[in-house]
This record gives sequence, C-alpha cells and structure tokens, in this order.
Amino acid sequence: MPQVCTPTCVLLKGFVYGESGETQVRSDFDDLLSRLRAGVVQNDAQALIGHRVIDDDYELYAKLLLGHDYCVLQAWATPISDDHRASFDRARDIVDTWLPDRLDEPLFKDASFLFSSQVLCCQDPLLPDERASLFADHSQLAHSTVYSRQVQLSAANDRQRGLYLVSPIDGTVSNELMSTVVDDISRLETYFRKILSFYDVYAEIYDGINKVEAEVAEQMDEISVRLGDADTEALGTWLTSISQNYGHLSILSKGLRQDSFSLHSNLSNIKSTIRAWDEQRVEGSLPISEVLLNDAEMVCGAYDGLSTRIQGVHDQLGNMIAMVRARIELGQQEQSLQQLRDLVKMERTMDVLEFVFLAAVLLDIFGFVFAGLGEVRGSGTLPGMGLQYIVTHLWEYPALLTALFAPAILALSYLIVRMVERLTA
Repeated sequence: MPQVCTPTCVLLKGFVYGESGETQVRSDFDDLLSRLRAGVVQNDAQALIGHRVIDDDYELYAKLLLGHDYCVLQAWATPISDDHRASFDRARDIVDTWLPDRLDEPLFKDASFLFSSQVLCCQDPLLPDERASLFADHSQLAHSTVYSRQVQLSAANDRQRGLYLVSPIDGTVSNELMSTVVDDISRLETYFRKILSFYDVYAEIYDGINKVEAEVAEQMDEISVRLGDADTEALGTWLTSISQNYGHLSILSKGLRQDSFSLHSNLSNIKSTIRAWDEQRVEGSLPISEVLLNDAEMVCGAYDGLSTRIQGVHDQLGNMIAMVRARIELGQQEQSLQQLRDLVKMERTMDVLEFVFLAAVLLDIFGFVFAGLGEVRGSGTLPGMGLQYIVTHLWEYPALLTALFAPAILALSYLIVRMVERLTA
C-alpha cells in the first residue's frame, strides 16, 4: 500500500460466493476499476489494488481482499499528506459517495452481500477523550493493543455495522502493518458476520422445532395408549405421519450438522487471527477478542443445543416408527398364522371329502359286483357245498353283503388316500 496518512477512512464491504465465484468477482472488480478510472497498483492471488487521485488533498485506493469463499472490498480514502487538524468527516464522505449503501446494481454478480464496516486509521497516538469522541454514537466499546503493543485497536461492533479505530501506541505505524491490521479486521468481520448470519436461521428453526416437539409428544401419548388395540388403518396412518416428520427432521438434522461445522470453522478462524495479534488488554476496558468471541460462541452454542434437541426428537421418532412397525408386523404374523390355520382346516376337510368320495365309489362298485354274483348264483352256475349255503343266501341279499364289506372298503379307501398323498408330496 502507498503512504497512509492521517486521517484515513477505510470502508469495508464483505461478500460471500460459491466455489466458482472468484473468477467472476475478479472480473467485476476489474470493471469497477475501469469505471473508477483507477490505475492498477497490485494484482496477485491475495489482493487487487487500484488507485485514483480524488483532488489535490485526497486519493482513493480500492483493494479487493480474496478468501476461500469470500471477498472484502476495501475503499481507502486518505490525505495526500498528513493533516493532523482535520477530522475524519471528509474521508468518510469520499468512501460513502464512492460506495453508497444502496447501489443501482450489485458490485459483484455472483456474490452475496454480507456486511459493511468502517476502519478509521490515524498515525498519531490518541488520548482517551479523543478516542471516545469518535465512538460517541456507540455504547459498547472494546480496546486492545496488538502486534507487540505497536498498535492500539478500538472497536464498537453491532449487528448493523462495525466501527474500528487503528492508531499507534507511540510514534507511527508502518504502511505494511496498517494494511495488515485492516486486512485482519476484514477477515475477522467476515468470520464474525458469517456466524451472526446463522442466528436468523436459528430463530426460524427454533420456533419450528418447538412445534415439532409438541406434536411428537402428543403422538407418543396417543400411540402409547392405543397401540395395543389399534387396527391396521390406524397403524398405517400413524406410520405415514411419523415417517414424514422423520424424513423432514433427517434433512434438517443433516443441514444443521453442516451449518454447525461451518460455524465452528469460522469460530476457529477468529481465534487463529486473534492469536496472531498477540493481543493485550487495555486497563479498564474489555478486550476486542472477548466481545467478538462471546457473541460468536453464543451463536455456536445455540446451534449446538438446537442440533442436540433435533437429534433427540429424531431419535424419538425413530423409536416410534420401530414400535408401530413391530405392531404391524405382529398383526401380519397373526393374520398369516390364522390363514395357515384356515388352510390346514381346509386340507383336512378335503382329505375327509376325498375319503368319503372314494369310499362311496368303492361301495357302489362292490354293490354292483355282489348284485351280479347273486344273479349268477341264482342261475345255478356255481356249485354249492359246505359254506356254499351261507354264500348262496348272501348272494341273494347284495345290499346286506355290501354292508358287511363296508369296513373293509373304508379301510381300503383310507390306504389309497394315504398312498396318493405320499406319491404327490
């Protein structure tokens, strides 16, 4: 960076984009520099910087800081030479005019706006009263010294816009260190605002999970009372309703795990950046790290708690599904067993019918045979002696002879049925 003089105002605008968004962002920034009629000072993988002289007193630097999935546009308005008596108002007007909050068209086509913050840079050590006057509209302030007590950093951070002040402890701050501190603030703001952006999503999900928990509790009470007596239709209705909620919560739980991973990654990045600062507390005030980490960890903790609650409801629904399915399977088993019993009864009935039918046929056949033999005996064709008298009289009564042979015929019918079953088994 060229010489940073007093007073300098840096406007930060952060954006996030997808994996393929960096190329488009670079192209859009080149177009922005062309419209600004700014000459390119630096163009590498980490940053792009353009420069334009505003008037005889001020110049403007536009810097694009690139991250893995984000970029921060820095607009530096700095005097051409130190003006220790001037306020920051002129520098603020320059950056706000060049990058107003409302634009006719987005700066970057494939990126989403994340935050806007200001950094005031001063090359003079400031007294506490002077420092406080720059934060007159802010109530919660934090102060730290960073980079081995070379720089004093003050911050007022809220959900709308962050305000930072960078000044030396004594002497001056080199351009490189001033640029490094502003880059660190850009990254911290990006990580911090990413975390805060999840809070709105958390608030929406929180109300929804309360409703789902109440529905699950009501369903569990109903199922516990009626499960033993429920019919197939009721069981099917329960299973459909529970499965739909289970699928919805599965998707929600997966999304929360991904969000939680992103939250903790950004929290880890905040901690890493602050560790590199070698931050020291300023007596009588909160350190900047404490303010940032308290809010960030609150959101992460809320997300973790919500994820645990959703997983608990998800497990309850899984148990309910298992209970209802077990009841349905038990009913199906009972139904199958009853069908098997009915089938066995039917088979036995068929066996009896087969036996009776065969016996009737054999009785008819033997009746005809005995009747024929009686007719033959009556014609005198059979000689009779001894037992022939009995036989002779039996032939004369074929119906009686058939009745006498009935047990043998029934036994023969039974044997024939069994033999057929063994042959067809």
